[in-house]
This record gives sequence, C-alpha cells and structure tokens, in this order.
Amino acid sequence: MTIINMSNKQQDYDSVVRDLVAEYDEILGAVILYKQLPITDLIGILNKTETLKIADQLIEFHNSINRLPSQIGREHV
Repeated sequence: MTIINMSNKQQDYDSVVRDLVAEYDEILGAVILYKQLPITDLIGILNKTETLKIADQLIEFHNSINRLPSQIGREHV
C-alpha cells in the first residue's frame, strides 16, 4: 500500500505524484494523471479511498502500456 507523507496537513500535487511514481515507477502514467488533476497548488489530506484511486489509475495505465507491445506484435505477424 502506498503511504503518502503529509506535512502540515497539506501537500502539493507534485509531491503526491512523485510519491506514487517512486512506489510504482510509472513516470508516463503519473504525467498523464497529473494533467487530469484539478489546477491548484495545495490539497488537503488524502483519505485512503482517494489515495487508492490515484494508485489504481497509475496501475491501470501501467497495465495498459504493458499490453500494448504484445498487441502490436501480433498485428505484424
């Protein structure tokens, strides 16, 4: 499970995305997810559901990227 450290009960989105990238090593997915986040510098404390939702989006994107090469490879055969 991803643990996101919160300082002063607020954290910027850059830090949240960096923590998730460090956990899942998913830079491209995090960049795309980051573009979908609301435009603001600070957020309040993420509850467990919100943290898991962000992590699930990263994992889902990672899985879709991992499937892509095999699908492309089959089309060329």
